[in-house]
Amino acid sequence: MYFIVQLCALLLAVAIGAVAFSVGPVIVFVRVQGAEFLLNDAVLIPALIAAFALVILTIYASFRVHRFNRPLILSAAGGLAVLLGLWLSGPLAAVGYLFTFWAIFEDYNVLTQLKEGK
Repeated sequence: MYFIVQLCALLLAVAIGAVAFSVGPVIVFVRVQGAEFLLNDAVLIPALIAAFALVILTIYASFRVHRFNRPLILSAAGGLAVLLGLWLSGPLAAVGYLFTFWAIFEDYNVLTQLKEGK
């Protein structure tokens, strides 16, 4: 169950990041839908923080089950890299998204191995 919530939160964070980095087709889609209030940084930054907080919170919940801390560290570093990337550079944010994606699948692998009894 954690895996689905983690992936959905990461997809939400990617969509918010696409708006924050002004990706053309995403901006057009947001404007066509009449949700131009989403183009304001006062809305985007807290939404991005909330999405990453949800990812980190679910990884922490599964950490309490398996006590393997690498996914938790990777997701926290990824979230921090994305937030810093908003102000410093786009490639840093892309690396942050990749770290978070890696953390989610690392967490999934640990949980499946735990269920299988390895």
